[in-house]
Amino acid sequence: MKLNFKNFNKNKIINFFKNKPFFFIYQNTNTNCVKWTKTEQKFSKLKLNSSKFKNNLMVLFLNKSIFKNLTPVVNGPIILLDFKQDNKVDLSANQIENLDNLFFFLSLKLNNKLYSRSQIKNLSTLNYKQNVKIFSNSLKNVLKKTNYKLVK
Repeated sequence: MKLNFKNFNKNKIINFFKNKPFFFIYQNTNTNCVKWTKTEQKFSKLKLNSSKFKNNLMVLFLNKSIFKNLTPVVNGPIILLDFKQDNKVDLSANQIENLDNLFFFLSLKLNNKLYSRSQIKNLSTLNYKQNVKIFSNSLKNVLKKTNYKLVK
């Protein structure tokens, strides 16, 4: 098998989507080397791994996968970000959305599902346990209020 750069990146994308349960998808503008090294340094400070892919490879992969709905949104180089340490998720949703003004947040892959920007906009944190606790508390409050209105 002849291994070239395009096949290598294609396999890297496939492995990224298969093996990483949690990562971010950003759209990038064309940047020069100096800006890119500064952003990579910022990623390393935040303990994030980054992989940059060209538009056509990502579109080819998305068209052949279950993530077809993301294809129309991809219009430039794509950056996939994941955490270096899987158990450390200390970034808020606002920090993720505003990582850099050179990037545009597209979506988040969590447990084999893609969540768009509008779906995670109201989250206070990406910690699963805290979000479930907030959801259960709000559900209890809503159920109490509806029960109260029905009794009256």
